[in-house]
Amino acid sequence: MQPIRFLIIVALLAVSSASLLIPMTTSASVPAPQPAKTITGTGQVCNSEAVCVDFQLTFDPAGGLVTGSYSGVFIYHMNYAGLSEIVLTETETGELTGTFSGGDGGTVSGTLSYTTTNRVSVTNGGSAPQEDESGAYRPWTGVLKADGTGSGTIECCQEYSPSGYMLDNPWTITFSAQDFQAGLSAANPTTASTVPSSVPTSEPGGAIPTTVPAAASKGLPFCGSLIIMPFLLLLPKVLRR
Repeated sequence: MQPIRFLIIVALLAVSSASLLIPMTTSASVPAPQPAKTITGTGQVCNSEAVCVDFQLTFDPAGGLVTGSYSGVFIYHMNYAGLSEIVLTETETGELTGTFSGGDGGTVSGTLSYTTTNRVSVTNGGSAPQEDESGAYRPWTGVLKADGTGSGTIECCQEYSPSGYMLDNPWTITFSAQDFQAGLSAANPTTASTVPSSVPTSEPGGAIPTTVPAAASKGLPFCGSLIIMPFLLLLPKVLRR
């Protein structure tokens, strides 16, 4: 019976060792999605007579919704046939909405909602108040660049043009080029479904790259213990024979 006992003991030890050597997989850490990184550029918008007011745009460098605003006092000099020069002074507030195509040199476009108040016209030395105006139809366009600059135009109004054509009010802004690049990077996070690891080889400093599955399972050693427990309980009885 000695050979039989020896074989049984060897078998039990082999099963026990195999259960302890079952590798435990680890969970991969997947980066959480990053929120959109918006930046704000500041500058000026000017009318056809180079009268400028503060202007700003807020946008995501990767593209998407754009908002902007400006507010200030504009002055226009107008000449109509048979009339003396008219000087119009008004306070204008504008809210811009639109979209940006994203990236270096991407185009931006949208619509302006504006309100003009405190409108006063001066003709032949006399002044007269004018009615307030508002509207939401003026288009605006432009380009935003990775070097931290942006420019474009906002369509103005035909009645202020001596030539009778619609005027385009130019706008310019500057912003952080570093923040622009950071916004592009945040829009393209690097994700992985596996966790890289390495196993040493016989060569000094060498390693064989391996991949550990992202799905975690830590129950295999426990299952192996359950399998060998009945054999371990029977071991004393076998040895007494």
